[in-house]
Amino acid sequence: MIYQLSLDLATRLQARLYPVTVYYGPERVSRLGCDSMRIVIARDTSSGDEVGAVVSQHRNPRGTHVRLLGCVATFEVSCAVAGARINEHEHECDTLVDAFLVELFAWGEESRAGEIPISEARYLTADERAPGAEFLPGVVYRLRFGVPRGVFARDYEGVARPEGSAFDASCSVRVATGGSAYEVIS
Repeated sequence: MIYQLSLDLATRLQARLYPVTVYYGPERVSRLGCDSMRIVIARDTSSGDEVGAVVSQHRNPRGTHVRLLGCVATFEVSCAVAGARINEHEHECDTLVDAFLVELFAWGEESRAGEIPISEARYLTADERAPGAEFLPGVVYRLRFGVPRGVFARDYEGVARPEGSAFDASCSVRVATGGSAYEVIS
């Protein structure tokens, strides 16, 4: 669900002409450079998920609970103006965060996910940035939010586990040539 969210938000922001690259994280490799506008959306493993009762207006007979999936979006923004000051980086970042929030809430309404609560929204200090990550001058902003996911009583629809495997197998073949007796070949 979060991966699809990242794809949908990338499409929405690019349709609004934002020169942003949206990634689903965490990133598996270190990068050699940085886009001027970059968002990494990932599961929030530090705060986790929350489970609650179904909201009455979203009542579904099969629905038992709502699981609020913890997400974190990290914005890395660098103003393209030569010699840009911190306020110019922050202005670019604020504009992108505002657009992200508008599209995030619209996505929540269209996908019937419901209200998307925000738990943290702030700039990171230089010490809080990922150690060792390469980043051009600019700012890093973190937005923690939850995506509601319905919990339903249903049968498993995924891929089944393997029923068995050969631990130690061997094969032998009986071969007969020219009407002679069979010979076993292993």
